[in-house]
Amino acid sequence: MHLLRPRDALALAALLLLGTGCSCGAPRPEPPQAQPDQGDQDDVPVTLLRVTAGPDAADQVLEASQIPYGCAPGDRSEGSVRIGADRGLADVIASLKRGPQLTADPPSSPPAPSDRLLRIDDCGLVPRSLAVAKGDTLVLSNGDQRFHTVHLWRLDGGRERSLQTIALAPGEADVRFVLEQAGLYRLRSDQIPWLRGLLLVQGAGERALITDADGTAEASDLQPGSWDVRLIHETLGETDTTVEIAPGGSAAIYGTLPAP
Repeated sequence: MHLLRPRDALALAALLLLGTGCSCGAPRPEPPQAQPDQGDQDDVPVTLLRVTAGPDAADQVLEASQIPYGCAPGDRSEGSVRIGADRGLADVIASLKRGPQLTADPPSSPPAPSDRLLRIDDCGLVPRSLAVAKGDTLVLSNGDQRFHTVHLWRLDGGRERSLQTIALAPGEADVRFVLEQAGLYRLRSDQIPWLRGLLLVQGAGERALITDADGTAEASDLQPGSWDVRLIHETLGETDTTVEIAPGGSAAIYGTLPAP
Protein backbone atom coordinates (compact mmCIF):
# COMPACT_ATOMS: atom_id res chain seq x y z
CA MET A 1 0.00 0.00 0.00
CA HIS A 2 1.30 3.42 -0.98
CA LEU A 3 0.82 6.31 1.41
CA LEU A 4 0.25 9.84 0.04
CA ARG A 5 2.36 12.63 1.33
CA PRO A 6 0.36 15.60 2.73
CA ARG A 7 1.28 17.83 -0.23
CA ASP A 8 0.07 15.19 -2.72
CA ALA A 9 -3.15 14.69 -0.79
CA LEU A 10 -3.97 18.38 -1.01
CA ALA A 11 -3.36 18.42 -4.79
CA LEU A 12 -5.63 15.35 -5.28
CA ALA A 13 -8.41 16.97 -3.25
CA ALA A 14 -8.21 20.09 -5.39
CA LEU A 15 -8.51 18.05 -8.58
CA LEU A 16 -11.57 16.18 -7.27
CA LEU A 17 -13.29 19.42 -6.34
CA LEU A 18 -12.69 20.87 -9.80
CA GLY A 19 -13.95 17.73 -11.50
CA THR A 20 -17.24 17.70 -9.62
CA GLY A 21 -17.86 21.42 -10.09
CA CYS A 22 -18.11 21.91 -6.32
CA SER A 23 -18.51 25.47 -5.15
CA CYS A 24 -17.85 24.56 -1.57
CA GLY A 25 -17.22 27.84 0.12
CA ALA A 26 -15.82 29.44 -3.06
CA PRO A 27 -16.96 33.00 -3.79
CA ARG A 28 -19.43 33.26 -6.62
CA PRO A 29 -18.49 35.59 -9.47
CA GLU A 30 -20.24 38.95 -9.40
CA PRO A 31 -22.74 39.53 -12.21
CA PRO A 32 -21.57 42.09 -14.75
CA GLN A 33 -22.48 45.63 -13.78
CA ALA A 34 -24.37 47.79 -16.24
CA GLN A 35 -22.08 50.50 -17.63
CA PRO A 36 -23.38 54.06 -17.82
CA ASP A 37 -24.17 55.37 -21.27
CA GLN A 38 -21.16 57.30 -22.53
CA GLY A 39 -22.88 58.48 -25.68
CA ASP A 40 -23.30 62.13 -24.72
CA GLN A 41 -20.36 62.51 -22.36
CA ASP A 42 -17.87 62.91 -25.20
CA ASP A 43 -19.94 65.54 -27.01
CA VAL A 44 -18.40 68.99 -26.67
CA PRO A 45 -20.69 71.98 -27.28
CA VAL A 46 -19.47 73.93 -30.31
CA THR A 47 -20.24 77.26 -31.92
CA LEU A 48 -20.54 76.80 -35.68
CA LEU A 49 -19.93 79.63 -38.15
CA ARG A 50 -21.37 79.40 -41.66
CA VAL A 51 -21.07 82.23 -44.21
CA THR A 52 -22.41 82.07 -47.77
CA ALA A 53 -21.73 84.25 -50.80
CA GLY A 54 -24.58 86.35 -52.15
CA PRO A 55 -25.98 85.56 -55.62
CA ASP A 56 -23.93 88.31 -57.29
CA ALA A 57 -20.62 87.54 -55.56
CA ALA A 58 -17.91 86.37 -57.93
CA ASP A 59 -14.15 86.52 -58.27
CA GLN A 60 -12.58 88.91 -60.74
CA VAL A 61 -10.81 87.44 -63.76
CA LEU A 62 -7.42 88.94 -64.66
CA GLU A 63 -6.24 88.97 -68.24
CA ALA A 64 -2.75 87.89 -69.16
CA SER A 65 -1.80 91.46 -70.05
CA GLN A 66 -2.38 92.47 -66.41
CA ILE A 67 0.06 89.93 -64.97
CA PRO A 68 3.47 91.46 -64.13
CA TYR A 69 6.84 89.79 -64.47
CA GLY A 70 7.58 87.25 -61.75
CA CYS A 71 3.98 86.00 -61.45
CA ALA A 72 2.61 82.94 -63.26
CA PRO A 73 1.66 84.16 -66.77
CA GLY A 74 -1.72 83.79 -68.42
CA ASP A 75 -5.31 84.54 -67.49
CA ARG A 76 -6.13 83.92 -63.83
CA SER A 77 -8.65 84.70 -61.13
CA GLU A 78 -7.88 87.36 -58.54
CA GLY A 79 -8.36 84.88 -55.68
CA SER A 80 -10.16 87.19 -53.26
CA VAL A 81 -13.66 85.65 -53.60
CA ARG A 82 -13.38 81.91 -53.05
CA ILE A 83 -16.73 80.13 -53.17
CA GLY A 84 -16.99 76.50 -52.13
CA ALA A 85 -19.73 73.93 -51.60
CA ASP A 86 -23.28 75.34 -51.40
CA ARG A 87 -21.79 78.81 -52.03
CA GLY A 88 -19.84 78.76 -48.78
CA LEU A 89 -17.58 81.81 -48.67
CA ALA A 90 -13.94 81.34 -47.62
CA ASP A 91 -11.62 83.83 -45.89
CA VAL A 92 -14.32 85.58 -43.87
CA ILE A 93 -13.13 86.87 -40.50
CA ALA A 94 -15.71 86.67 -37.72
CA SER A 95 -14.68 89.14 -35.02
CA LEU A 96 -16.42 88.24 -31.74
CA LYS A 97 -16.68 90.59 -28.74
CA ARG A 98 -18.42 89.92 -25.47
CA GLY A 99 -21.83 91.53 -25.18
CA PRO A 100 -23.68 92.40 -21.94
CA GLN A 101 -23.34 89.60 -19.37
CA LEU A 102 -25.31 88.74 -16.23
CA THR A 103 -22.16 87.56 -14.46
CA ALA A 104 -18.51 88.43 -14.93
CA ASP A 105 -16.21 86.00 -16.71
CA PRO A 106 -13.67 84.19 -14.57
CA PRO A 107 -10.23 85.80 -14.75
CA SER A 108 -7.91 84.28 -17.34
CA SER A 109 -4.29 84.74 -18.30
CA PRO A 110 -3.52 86.16 -21.74
CA PRO A 111 -2.05 83.64 -24.19
CA ALA A 112 1.70 83.58 -24.63
CA PRO A 113 2.83 85.50 -27.75
CA SER A 114 3.46 83.32 -30.79
CA ASP A 115 4.74 83.58 -34.37
CA ARG A 116 2.08 83.87 -37.07
CA LEU A 117 3.17 83.01 -40.59
CA LEU A 118 2.21 84.91 -43.73
CA ARG A 119 3.63 83.95 -47.12
CA ILE A 120 3.64 85.51 -50.57
CA ASP A 121 3.19 82.80 -53.18
CA ASP A 122 2.64 83.47 -56.90
CA CYS A 123 1.92 87.14 -56.19
CA GLY A 124 -0.77 86.41 -53.59
CA LEU A 125 -1.00 86.28 -49.81
CA VAL A 126 -1.36 82.90 -48.08
CA PRO A 127 -3.52 82.95 -46.06
CA ARG A 128 -5.67 85.73 -47.43
CA SER A 129 -7.18 86.43 -43.99
CA LEU A 130 -5.32 86.08 -40.71
CA ALA A 131 -6.34 86.57 -37.06
CA VAL A 132 -3.72 86.94 -34.34
CA ALA A 133 -3.48 88.08 -30.73
CA LYS A 134 -2.02 91.38 -29.62
CA GLY A 135 1.69 90.83 -29.01
CA ASP A 136 2.09 88.10 -31.62
CA THR A 137 4.83 88.38 -34.23
CA LEU A 138 3.96 88.48 -37.91
CA VAL A 139 6.55 86.45 -39.84
CA LEU A 140 6.56 87.12 -43.59
CA SER A 141 8.25 85.07 -46.31
CA ASN A 142 8.55 85.68 -50.04
CA GLY A 143 8.16 82.55 -52.13
CA ASP A 144 8.48 84.46 -55.42
CA GLN A 145 11.58 85.32 -57.39
CA ARG A 146 10.69 88.99 -57.51
CA PHE A 147 10.73 91.92 -55.11
CA HIS A 148 7.58 92.56 -53.04
CA THR A 149 6.48 95.29 -50.66
CA VAL A 150 3.64 94.77 -48.17
CA HIS A 151 2.00 97.77 -46.49
CA LEU A 152 -0.01 97.46 -43.26
CA TRP A 153 -2.88 99.95 -43.02
CA ARG A 154 -4.86 100.17 -39.77
CA LEU A 155 -8.59 100.80 -40.20
CA ASP A 156 -9.56 103.50 -37.72
CA GLY A 157 -13.05 104.98 -37.78
CA GLY A 158 -13.44 104.31 -41.48
CA ARG A 159 -10.04 105.78 -42.32
CA GLU A 160 -6.83 103.94 -43.21
CA ARG A 161 -3.71 104.86 -41.27
CA SER A 162 -0.33 103.59 -42.43
CA LEU A 163 1.39 101.46 -39.80
CA GLN A 164 4.31 99.68 -41.45
CA THR A 165 5.95 98.97 -44.81
CA ILE A 166 7.74 95.64 -45.13
CA ALA A 167 10.07 95.00 -48.07
CA LEU A 168 10.86 91.45 -49.14
CA ALA A 169 13.68 90.55 -51.51
CA PRO A 170 13.21 87.59 -53.89
CA GLY A 171 13.06 84.38 -51.83
CA GLU A 172 13.56 86.26 -48.54
CA ALA A 173 12.14 84.53 -45.45
CA ASP A 174 11.41 85.26 -41.80
CA VAL A 175 10.94 89.02 -41.90
CA ARG A 176 9.43 89.73 -38.47
CA PHE A 177 7.15 92.45 -37.14
CA VAL A 178 5.58 92.54 -33.65
CA LEU A 179 1.86 93.44 -33.66
CA GLU A 180 1.37 95.73 -30.67
CA GLN A 181 -1.89 97.49 -31.58
CA ALA A 182 -5.23 95.70 -31.63
CA GLY A 183 -7.51 96.36 -34.57
CA LEU A 184 -8.28 95.48 -38.17
CA TYR A 185 -5.60 95.95 -40.83
CA ARG A 186 -5.44 95.81 -44.59
CA LEU A 187 -2.34 94.30 -46.17
CA ARG A 188 -1.63 95.65 -49.60
CA SER A 189 1.04 95.85 -52.30
CA ASP A 190 1.61 99.05 -54.24
CA GLN A 191 2.84 97.04 -57.24
CA ILE A 192 0.28 94.25 -57.63
CA PRO A 193 -3.36 95.30 -57.11
CA TRP A 194 -4.64 91.85 -56.13
CA LEU A 195 -1.84 91.17 -53.63
CA ARG A 196 -3.81 92.15 -50.55
CA GLY A 197 -5.57 90.67 -47.53
CA LEU A 198 -6.94 91.27 -44.04
CA LEU A 199 -5.28 91.00 -40.64
CA LEU A 200 -7.23 91.12 -37.37
CA VAL A 201 -5.23 91.74 -34.18
CA GLN A 202 -7.42 90.70 -31.24
CA GLY A 203 -7.43 92.61 -27.99
CA ALA A 204 -8.45 91.41 -24.52
CA GLY A 205 -11.79 89.59 -24.45
CA GLU A 206 -11.97 89.27 -28.23
CA ARG A 207 -12.08 86.13 -30.34
CA ALA A 208 -11.94 85.43 -34.06
CA LEU A 209 -12.90 82.66 -36.46
CA ILE A 210 -11.98 82.41 -40.14
CA THR A 211 -14.04 80.42 -42.62
CA ASP A 212 -12.39 77.61 -44.57
CA ALA A 213 -12.84 76.66 -48.22
CA ASP A 214 -16.45 75.59 -47.55
CA GLY A 215 -17.37 78.76 -45.69
CA THR A 216 -17.41 77.22 -42.21
CA ALA A 217 -15.47 77.42 -38.95
CA GLU A 218 -16.13 76.33 -35.38
CA ALA A 219 -14.99 76.91 -31.81
CA SER A 220 -15.48 74.80 -28.69
CA ASP A 221 -14.14 77.19 -26.04
CA LEU A 222 -16.37 80.27 -26.23
CA GLN A 223 -17.78 81.37 -22.88
CA PRO A 224 -21.56 81.12 -22.48
CA GLY A 225 -23.47 84.37 -22.90
CA SER A 226 -23.97 87.06 -25.50
CA TRP A 227 -21.45 87.82 -28.25
CA ASP A 228 -21.45 90.63 -30.79
CA VAL A 229 -20.25 89.32 -34.15
CA ARG A 230 -18.89 91.21 -37.14
CA LEU A 231 -18.39 89.25 -40.37
CA ILE A 232 -15.70 90.83 -42.54
CA HIS A 233 -14.57 90.00 -46.06
CA GLU A 234 -11.79 91.76 -47.91
CA THR A 235 -13.82 92.74 -50.99
CA LEU A 236 -17.46 91.90 -50.14
CA GLY A 237 -17.78 94.15 -47.11
CA GLU A 238 -19.07 93.35 -43.64
CA THR A 239 -22.22 92.73 -41.65
CA ASP A 240 -23.08 92.54 -37.95
CA THR A 241 -25.02 89.95 -35.99
CA THR A 242 -25.17 88.44 -32.50
CA VAL A 243 -25.13 84.97 -30.98
CA GLU A 244 -26.31 83.68 -27.60
CA ILE A 245 -24.42 80.69 -26.22
CA ALA A 246 -26.25 78.75 -23.51
CA PRO A 247 -24.21 77.02 -20.79
CA GLY A 248 -23.35 73.55 -22.05
CA GLY A 249 -25.15 74.15 -25.34
CA SER A 250 -24.16 74.58 -28.96
CA ALA A 251 -24.88 77.61 -31.10
CA ALA A 252 -24.69 78.70 -34.72
CA ILE A 253 -23.76 81.92 -36.52
CA TYR A 254 -25.08 82.42 -40.06
CA GLY A 255 -24.43 85.23 -42.49
CA THR A 256 -24.32 86.21 -46.17
CA LEU A 257 -21.88 88.59 -47.86
CA PRO A 258 -22.53 90.94 -49.39
CA ALA A 259 -25.44 91.32 -46.97
CA PRO A 260 -28.87 91.28 -48.69
